[in-house]
Amino acid sequence: MNRSTLAGLGICLALVTSFFIGRASVRFPERRLMSERAAHRETIVAYWPVETLDERGTLRVMYAPERMQPEWVRLRGIYLPQPGEPMHDEAITSLASMIEGVAIALDFDGQEVQRDEAGRLFAYAWANTGGTDFCLNVELVRLGMARHVPSESGALTDELQQAERKAREARRGIWGQNEAVRHGG
Repeated sequence: MNRSTLAGLGICLALVTSFFIGRASVRFPERRLMSERAAHRETIVAYWPVETLDERGTLRVMYAPERMQPEWVRLRGIYLPQPGEPMHDEAITSLASMIEGVAIALDFDGQEVQRDEAGRLFAYAWANTGGTDFCLNVELVRLGMARHVPSESGALTDELQQAERKAREARRGIWGQNEAVRHGG
């Protein structure tokens, strides 16, 4: 091969490589953003579509990578008002609006896949809308739609505590209710 052929192949290879790198960065920008900002980025491997949300705030996500079967996911480190409790409908509506039309990444707090006592996946859930990534768990607490549960939180404990403190101070959501409501009574 002569120099012009090698140069042509080099240019062609560079164009093909830049095309695929460009496509990856355009097609999955949220994955790059998420991996740079998540506390345990090595555990966030992909985004999973949310199929549904139940009345208790548990997400049904098409997760199982090897089987692509739906799994229930309980949000780690928070308590959402349950059916019959004050602010339940508002909390579920808030969560539903956050997940509408987006896929989520699951963060198992630097661990292998974790499950709760009911067999549900137990994780922080990250979403990306308009180039901004956020943790659903922290956002629900920040809005006053959920309480922080210190015994369940891990890497995001500080963020959850700060979000709850700010929501309390601003009397948002459940913190604008009477004393019995704020303590789950």
